[in-house]
Amino acid sequence: AAPVLLSVLIPMAVVTTALASTAPPLAAALLGLIGHLDHLLWWLGGAGRAWNPAVAPVPVVAIGALVFAGWVAMLRWRGARWAVLAWAVVWLAVPTAQIVGSGPGPERVEVLPVGDGTAILVSSGAEAFLLDGGRSEHQAHSLLLAQGVRTLEAVVVSHGDADHLGGVPSVLARHRVRRLVIPQWMASEPAAVPMLRVARARGVTVHHMARGAHMDMGAISMSCYWPPATAPPEAENDRSLVARVDLPSGSLLVTGDISVAAERRICRTAHLATTVLIAPHHGSKTSSSAAFLDATDPEVVLIPAG
Repeated sequence: AAPVLLSVLIPMAVVTTALASTAPPLAAALLGLIGHLDHLLWWLGGAGRAWNPAVAPVPVVAIGALVFAGWVAMLRWRGARWAVLAWAVVWLAVPTAQIVGSGPGPERVEVLPVGDGTAILVSSGAEAFLLDGGRSEHQAHSLLLAQGVRTLEAVVVSHGDADHLGGVPSVLARHRVRRLVIPQWMASEPAAVPMLRVARARGVTVHHMARGAHMDMGAISMSCYWPPATAPPEAENDRSLVARVDLPSGSLLVTGDISVAAERRICRTAHLATTVLIAPHHGSKTSSSAAFLDATDPEVVLIPAG
């Protein structure tokens, strides 16, 4: 339907623009018609927007098998029909294997290798959530698919910097995400508008978190230590979401890009001991003070630094 309607809409738009200065009433009538056709196009596209499948990368071996079987099938010999059958089997086997083998798998905390920024996958059995999405629009999405993760219990965004927020809209659009968790102050930030628009279109529940909030997500629970609900720090990095994520075998402390000043305030108000610490601000020298490391006392420190 799109090519047919666009082949009418585009010339009409050109004609309407040309008539705007010489025949305004006619241009206005054409503009109204264009509006109706545009609404029709949007309505017809509803099915496509509702069904937006996440497809993992196809293995090189499978691509080679498809090319070879397709080439053999086009040769004039008796075995061509078997080559056609082999091509169809491979074509169906790849998505079937991806669906059967999908899922977050065993409990883990993994810093995804995004080129710039932070993207951390946390999973326990059937539950998984993503903390931040890196800078690239599609990198976190592709890395999740490569690991067979299609459903996320939650996507957690620490703050509005592009190297944490950039990949989140694509993850929300292409994966089944149950909830989006953001700091309370972020709901009114212009940088968050594209992400919130995608979440609303996909039916993702948005949760606003501030100090003292708690959330259960199956085997995973999250307690928010920072920022406060009222009068958060002016510096955006120091307004980052700081939360403890409890898993069956340990805990994870996520810290965003907080500096030493925020670390001092958090240490005075929360019990921070954790199994795994995500180093604040990518391991920057402005963070991870001795007092903060003593308070968190981690067994493992992960540094998301490209």
